[in-house]
Amino acid sequence: MLRRSAALALTLVAAFGATACGEENTESQQGELAAAESEALYVDLGGLKYQVQLSRQLNPRDAEDADYFRNLAPGEETLPKGQVWFGVFLRVENESKDTLPAAEEFDVEDTQKNAFEPVESENTFAYRAEDVPGGGYLPNPERLQSYAGTQGSLLLFKIPYASLDNRPLELAIKNPRDAGNIARIDLDV
Repeated sequence: MLRRSAALALTLVAAFGATACGEENTESQQGELAAAESEALYVDLGGLKYQVQLSRQLNPRDAEDADYFRNLAPGEETLPKGQVWFGVFLRVENESKDTLPAAEEFDVEDTQKNAFEPVESENTFAYRAEDVPGGGYLPNPERLQSYAGTQGSLLLFKIPYASLDNRPLELAIKNPRDAGNIARIDLDV
């Protein structure tokens, strides 16, 4: 009897874990806010699903990170004293049959309401706001970004060290068809 109870408990735990993985989060309706409590959860915004694949501090002197810093916009190559490079790797999915525009505006916010916009880049790994075809993804599965370890497009930020203490950091995604419609995802630091 004890063995059967233990097996039942393990089955329930496994079933709960399986339903939580990759679970979608709330959909953002016009004028409402959608939020994901951590990376790997999806937020729906403007008919598209946004998912942070990974977020972390980046180091241009590290061989693993060096390619993320190629082709930055002029004047963006240097990091001001007291700041850190922070990368957010984002994936976008369009489950509809229609072509939909992906978000163009993002920022990272700390708990003190300090907001930081992404650095402009023509980098191979950089996020580019594009129309996402029905059933399609950003990054496009035919691009290098999809095959990289992060499997997402890079949003690169300069963030003060002090803001890393004001966690959680949140990625704010603005709906390209309705600027008042914003989705938020908590970021791991």
